[in-house]
Amino acid sequence: MNEINKDFESTLNEFKQLVKNKDRKKILRNLRLIREDPAYQNLTEIDFYNIIGGILKEDPEFFMEKLYEYIERNLTHFNRYKLEKPFEELERYILENYCFYEGETILFETPGLVICRAGLKQVPTKGRLYITNYRTIVQGVQKTSNPLLYGIGLIPHALTKAAKKSLGKIHEALSSEARPLYGFAFPIHNIIKLKKTFYIIKLAAQLEDRQFTYSIKPNPNLKPGETRRQALDYTLGKLYEIVESLNKETII
Repeated sequence: MNEINKDFESTLNEFKQLVKNKDRKKILRNLRLIREDPAYQNLTEIDFYNIIGGILKEDPEFFMEKLYEYIERNLTHFNRYKLEKPFEELERYILENYCFYEGETILFETPGLVICRAGLKQVPTKGRLYITNYRTIVQGVQKTSNPLLYGIGLIPHALTKAAKKSLGKIHEALSSEARPLYGFAFPIHNIIKLKKTFYIIKLAAQLEDRQFTYSIKPNPNLKPGETRRQALDYTLGKLYEIVESLNKETII
């Protein structure tokens, strides 16, 4: 990748070929290269967003299992891609342009933590939470302390298939095309139990064959003059209000 004046289409096609070859190292290396090498000065920040989206769309499973953790870390902790705008802009762009179904919108967002169970273990997903009218999406990496269950520690993407089940036939009604997921998703519909405490929101969704429970623990950014308690109270109240409004007929 050293030709002069690389354009978007040719660069995207090169990345798609690397995805087909499952060449994780070269993909990660070249993502940094196109943000640093003058040969790619014609590529805008939006072009970079669309290259990430194109890689995700080409092979969502490979992206989540082999690339997501490293891309997310480079975005949130190191800014190795030298983005001018906050990384949340990229997240929203990918979600809205590559992952959302027709009619899906972000209702609320906040930094925080989602905790669910996998076997006997609690599995945290820490990052930025996006509450949509169809699901809860977390931009972060799922970890477990039990490597015997999950190999290197990255939870298989299949764990959050419960979110898809919670949508029932909504997916079919909205689109015949499966949409990739950038991050991890949890049910927000068919909630039968909902509880707010001082620090978390607890939810239980009724799926076709089982209950799926998880907790949302927000960690909101503070506004000038705002205390942590005030920020938490507002965020918890907003989350509770949204979930309750989406599940008026199912909450016990």
